[in-house]
Amino acid sequence: MAMKEIRIENPEEPNRPLLVRQLSNGGIELRIGDRGITDATITLIPKDFDQLRNF
Repeated sequence: MAMKEIRIENPEEPNRPLLVRQLSNGGIELRIGDRGITDATITLIPKDFDQLRNF
């Protein structure tokens, strides 16, 4: 279940924003697209999110 969500508009493809959700387990979900059939979703566990944040 998502706790927070950030929507970042993509100026080159307005119908494919980047949605970032903070999950209740401390991880995050990254979704490219606006909940359509061509969306791509990546879920990171807290350890992987910390590694990305510190990159």
